[in-house]
Amino acid sequence: MQILSKRCDELTSQLKALQTSDSPSVWQGLILGLCACGLNAAGRELRDAAASVLNDAQPLPGALIAVVTELALDAEDGFKRQDLPLLLPAGSAPARLTGLADLCYGLTLGLSLPKGQAQAGTHEALQKINDPQLYDLLKTLQQLQNVDESADLDEADFSAVLSFIENELLAVQRRVTAPKP
Repeated sequence: MQILSKRCDELTSQLKALQTSDSPSVWQGLILGLCACGLNAAGRELRDAAASVLNDAQPLPGALIAVVTELALDAEDGFKRQDLPLLLPAGSAPARLTGLADLCYGLTLGLSLPKGQAQAGTHEALQKINDPQLYDLLKTLQQLQNVDESADLDEADFSAVLSFIENELLAVQRRVTAPKP
């Protein structure tokens, strides 16, 4: 797992300039979830899903398409190498815990949007989860979204949570891409 704090800061500035309200961690979480579920990084469906979920179903402007494509290609590469890049802010414990909560929010969205339904509205497209492992992961991610940002940050626990998230995403991606009998 790679924590890309400097890139997170750069993307925060880019996203603010593009007038998006979601953090880089939310965007990346969505894209990691979509890629884990089998969407192709270079495919239009991934961009359409990102627009549907985080841009009020409006087409993405060119600069935001470039950001989404870059994040998707990084995610795809991370899945191939079994070493996912995570965009989390550096600095204070509250900032890092907020980044974790944002990442988990984005992952929940990305893992809940079924492949082939990117054109539907967000609420209509969210799927019923039949995979018990995915369901348990989504419940855990929802709990992590409610982390107390004012709590003390134990570095070992923080690293363990990030490793858990990475391992679970890699497992989802393996299940999705495994040959069907």
